[in-house]
Parts: sequence; structure tokens; C-alpha cells
Amino acid sequence: MIIRAANCPSCGSALGEYPENSNIILCPYCGNYSNPEGRIILTDRSERMIEISGRMEKAVKRNDAKSWDVLAQEYVALDFEMNRDVYKGAPDDPPEKVKYINKIVKQYYLISFDPEIKKAFQHAYDVVAKMSRPNPSPQWACDTARELNEAYLKYFSSLLNHPDYPFPENRMDLARMAQDTARSAVKTMEPVWGAKSVEKALIDVFGARKLESKEFACFSCGKTLQIGSRQDREIVCPACKCISYL
Repeated sequence: MIIRAANCPSCGSALGEYPENSNIILCPYCGNYSNPEGRIILTDRSERMIEISGRMEKAVKRNDAKSWDVLAQEYVALDFEMNRDVYKGAPDDPPEKVKYINKIVKQYYLISFDPEIKKAFQHAYDVVAKMSRPNPSPQWACDTARELNEAYLKYFSSLLNHPDYPFPENRMDLARMAQDTARSAVKTMEPVWGAKSVEKALIDVFGARKLESKEFACFSCGKTLQIGSRQDREIVCPACKCISYL
């Protein structure tokens, strides 16, 4: 059952709905917690996020979108307050911030409840989990990197092309987005896969190459890139903004 809270005792903003069995609510405008009696409450926010995350998972399992939405509003608002640097470009104006938080919740809703997007996301997640295999053969690394790239492409396509996707301005070259994401994941696997397997995957699947000089061509647009140091492992193309791994 859902009940409605009163105004925030800290900033006066009208608070939204929250579960009846919850004794505190987070104001998305000022970031303060209060109880149903209108008193400001201090709480361990990290523990609160863990608690809310668990309840959100249970709501997804029982297909309870209404309860999930209420919990997600608090979770994203809390995450926004605790990890502001992650939300680059997000507005600071309280009303606009709340609109932005609602868009993030909508995106999470699609990932959690839309069957096609949920399936694609889970497949990408499963491939990432499979990557923890230690010291694989270079060929296995290439096959897995290619599978991850395809999984991300399907996931991004299903999410960003959904008619209810809340950030249409983020619709870009999906193939490049999938490549950049998969390549970044593969690049972190050197301690597990070994340098040779990672290097082969980067070269064979994503087009990176060994360097014999101080310049090479961007694998995406072909622009000649200058290498500042032989120790550089990646470079951003100034023309197309695509990341090439060396």
C-alpha cells in the first residue's frame, strides 16, 4: 500500500508517495530525510541504498512496477546526492534535478521491466561474468570479446531505440558505442587473461594495432593520430572522439 507524505520540513517541497511500511522519505529537492511526522532524520545513506536495492530486486521478481518505481525514485535521488561526480552534466537547479532523476528512473524501469531490453541486458551481463575465466587462450579471448561486442550492440539498440527512452539526445552511433564499451571491458582483463590474450582481442576484434612509429590511423575514421608516448595505451581521436587502444 502507498501513502502520501507531507511537505519536506527542510525545504518545504511537496514530497511524493512512499510505502506505508517506510518510516522515512528522501526529499529529491534538498536531499534530506524526514519521517511522516515531519521531522528531519539522519540515516546511514550507504546502508539505506543497500536496503532499497534489495527491495527493488524483490519488486522486479514479483513484477511489482508500482512499488519498484517508488523505491527507484529514492534510490536514484540518493545515489545522485552521494555520487554527484558520476552524473556529469546533470542540472543543479532543484526542479530540473528532479526531472533529470525521473528520466534516470525511467531508463532503469525499461532495463528492469521491458522484456526485450531486460533479456539483452542480462545476456551482456552474463558475457561479462564469463570473462572472469583465468588465463584463457588468445582465441577464446577473441571469441568472448566478439560475443560481448555483439551483446552490447543488441542491448544498446533495444534500449536507445525504445520509444520511451528518456534521453533521445544520447542516440548516437550504436555500433561505436558497443565497441567502446566492450573494448573498455576487455582492456581491464589483462590481470585475468594475460597481456597476450588481451592484446590479440584488441587487435583482432577492435582493430587496435601494435605501434612501430609515433603515429597511426584511427581505426574508426582513419585520421592520423600522434602518439605522445610509447607507454600510452589509448588515445581519443580529436575528429570522431572514438577511443583507439594501442
